[in-house]
Amino acid sequence: MRVALIMALFVFSLFATPQQINQQLNTVSAPGGERPEKKAGKELTVDERKTAASLLKTSEAEARGLPADLRAYALLQVARGYSQIEPTKAPALLSDAFSATLVIAPDDKLAKESLQREILQQLLALDHNKVNEILPQAEEKPRSEITRELVRRDIRAKKLDEAADLIGQISRVSEFPYGEGTELMQAFPETESWRRSAVFAQALSSYASSEHKRIQIGDGFSEMITANWRGLPPEQVEQAIDEVLKQAKNNHLDASVSLASDKGEQANFASLYEFRLFQLLPILREINKGKAEDLLRDEQAVQGLLAKYPNGEDSLAPRPQDASMKGPGAGRNMSMMVRSKDHGGVGASAGPQLPQVDEGQAWQSQADRIVASAADDPKQALAQAQTLPLRANMLGGNFPLRAEAMRGIANSCLKSNPTVAKQAAADMVKALQDVDAKQIQEMLEAAKLYLKLEDPASAKKVLESSVSKANELIKTDESSDDPNRAFKAYWPSAAAWQALLRIAERISPAYAQTTIADISDDEIRVLSRIALADELAGAPAGRVIIAENHGKGNRNMVRMSDSDDDQE
Repeated sequence: MRVALIMALFVFSLFATPQQINQQLNTVSAPGGERPEKKAGKELTVDERKTAASLLKTSEAEARGLPADLRAYALLQVARGYSQIEPTKAPALLSDAFSATLVIAPDDKLAKESLQREILQQLLALDHNKVNEILPQAEEKPRSEITRELVRRDIRAKKLDEAADLIGQISRVSEFPYGEGTELMQAFPETESWRRSAVFAQALSSYASSEHKRIQIGDGFSEMITANWRGLPPEQVEQAIDEVLKQAKNNHLDASVSLASDKGEQANFASLYEFRLFQLLPILREINKGKAEDLLRDEQAVQGLLAKYPNGEDSLAPRPQDASMKGPGAGRNMSMMVRSKDHGGVGASAGPQLPQVDEGQAWQSQADRIVASAADDPKQALAQAQTLPLRANMLGGNFPLRAEAMRGIANSCLKSNPTVAKQAAADMVKALQDVDAKQIQEMLEAAKLYLKLEDPASAKKVLESSVSKANELIKTDESSDDPNRAFKAYWPSAAAWQALLRIAERISPAYAQTTIADISDDEIRVLSRIALADELAGAPAGRVIIAENHGKGNRNMVRMSDSDDDQE
């Protein structure tokens, strides 16, 4: 696993107004793709099924005694486990979980929307009719996202007319779904160029009539242009570029954008407008060279970047020549960061603080190169990784760069050079000796690495040292001085304990069950017991959300990843 995978964690704020947020940092890698396929569930013995079913039954009873928001989350997770061993029980649990979300306070948008999204996604695979029945009751955002999933399913099934109708339904109540629109355009036969043009016109109309207060990068209209422009009338493409550049120029959000390829190439932009010029002028140059040159004349920074990367993003990080890759940014091996800052009023100092982003990206790129070299010379990669700083200023905090590089090297050498892999694992643990409780996830990754190396004793040792840190996180989340006001199931401490119990089960189910007693919070203990039951049942963790909402220091952060399971 490359360090870039951690940097690809999508980080954003949902709790605070722009005035409350000191800094917002978004990182997107390979946008436009679908969520990765889940791992196949493990084969269970009869005894394992009985144990999992018993624990799920106990967990369900405990879940029903929780407050509505936690009850919805807990029943969702119980259904995840039952879907592996007794699938017929899952739909009713998911329906009950959805009903519980309906009484969650409207101002708790993160909990309400994310829970409904996950519930409906699970239910869609089990009972399509039930989803159609309850979908109108969902909040607008999850309702739209599930409808988009229905669009993608229709496209994969070659039901293009149905997909186009659903896209039309979405567009009538919210903004056009650009990612799905791109997939639909690419699915049309070459002889039906008029249909591609019609869908694009619909997208352009939606974009032009929508207000974009936030920066949309990765799966938006601009990416729809870059993915489809060659198959569209030039005048239509030019009109679309004009609209995107107009909106970018009028966007008053003080933001900077930074791109980095896996080869260490970088491009930094002081504004969204500069980035859009870099992204779209290579296309405009093919359509209307004079206009492109006029737009570029006063943009010296972009001039320099386009001189170095004449095709914009395609020069910085070329797309792979793989026709199977779909989506606006699919397959582009590039990380992207957006940094925005509210300066608190007119007359505030302009100019984003790019050096901090540059430093973090430079270290990330160096670590990526070291990890990539491990396949050819693992010993040299290990030695070079030792020269990396223990921590680097990335994602608004001290990222454990050396430890993460060691993990990447170990994963690269698991089969080809187990000796180096074991040393890298030991060096990873050593690099994590002084990390604070908030970086417990790295310790858990070290434990998972030892399990891959078939060293459960070392994995258990790492977990045992993680228990106190997980309880430290509970104290931080519950602090009477500055409590975490985010949804409790998404607290860092709740996520840490659930992940810890899943790993403990892989060492020994008995060890995992005894470890539950160490959890210092009753409700987190219930959620963690469900996570253990799911692991016993062979159910993947699904989307992991970690949220913080602290009053002091205006700290508001949400981190999402598709799963806490290993990703190579």
